Amino acid sequence: MTEGSSDIGIDVTAVKVVFDGVTVLEEIDLQVGAGEIVALKGSSGSGKTTLLHAIAGFVPLSGGQISVAGQDISSLPEKSRAKLRRETLGLMTQDFHLLRKLSAERNAALAPLLAGVAPEESMRTARLLLDQLGLQDHYRAPANRLSRGQRQRVALARALALPRPYLLLDEPTSSLDSDSRGQVLRLIEERAAAGTAVLIATHDESVLPTAHRTLFMKGGRILEES
Repeated sequence: MTEGSSDIGIDVTAVKVVFDGVTVLEEIDLQVGAGEIVALKGSSGSGKTTLLHAIAGFVPLSGGQISVAGQDISSLPEKSRAKLRRETLGLMTQDFHLLRKLSAERNAALAPLLAGVAPEESMRTARLLLDQLGLQDHYRAPANRLSRGQRQRVALARALALPRPYLLLDEPTSSLDSDSRGQVLRLIEERAAAGTAVLIATHDESVLPTAHRTLFMKGGRILEES
């Protein structure tokens, strides 16, 4: 844990999520401080993705509370949750949600463009991140012509394109080779060193040494911490 990580940025208390009578998350307690990297490890279906989506405000809670930036997201109307996401969260999902016919650089620039950053600056930031992720030869390639690993890195560049205080990453290295994985982890470490609270859901054992803490999930519960 880095200096300043005692400041709780993401605070999950006794959270329960039930879908169609099935309990997906049960009594989840989790805090992520500024400058801290926390990894969630567990098999498919353990609840990692649902927990990230709940923190982002996409999933209604059946019980408990989630606070981000000091705000109880479960009590906010959808418009306010969307505003909180735009202003505080960098988010990367497993499905990437890239616009298929847009180029890599334009997909990576979407977050700053939507936040009102000038197009020239947005594109400059996108290209810098794509360079750092080894995609300097793919600026103009449409997303639907990129490999899965390349799309994964474009989605990460988009999540990092604005200096947000919280970063939620769902399987950011799952389709990457060792060189690309190293590039991704270095960028994540840089963001944490700058004070970003980072929560990573992962199957990838090589991610765990980067984390300050690892939480193991099974059956919608956090079973242990290391």
